[in-house]
Amino acid sequence: HPELAHTASDRWLRHRLRRIGHHDLVYVNAASPATVQLLDHLPPDPGVVVVAHVHELDIGLRHNLAPEQLGRLLSGADQVIAVSQAVADNLIDGHGVPADRVHVHHGFIDTAEVPAEAGAAVRRRLGISPDAFVLGSLGLPDWRKAPDLF
Repeated sequence: HPELAHTASDRWLRHRLRRIGHHDLVYVNAASPATVQLLDHLPPDPGVVVVAHVHELDIGLRHNLAPEQLGRLLSGADQVIAVSQAVADNLIDGHGVPADRVHVHHGFIDTAEVPAEAGAAVRRRLGISPDAFVLGSLGLPDWRKAPDLF
């Protein structure tokens, strides 16, 4: 029965959160129903800072979250990290998040930290020629990402 499953899930989550003990910061890295569920079950503590890392533009936010869930996520976060200026503008102009709570931090991979020989080892393991052009991607195969065009 869906209601019983939801209640059991809520109880399990509350139990797990209590086991964590005291914390000063909660960092949520997605605009998802699971994130909102987590925020809903955090014990109220005015000393805990909640940071939401938002990657989605408006269509992604509205596709992933019901309006009340989106409102809970954005109102429950003390600070919001936006992965681009477009995401920040959408949060501020489209959803009323105060500009002083939104900070842009572009995602990146520090390629200087990846040893050159790591790529060669992966190519060998996968049987890819050293001179082959390789394109990689990471993300969910969501329709918004157009995996059919990749």
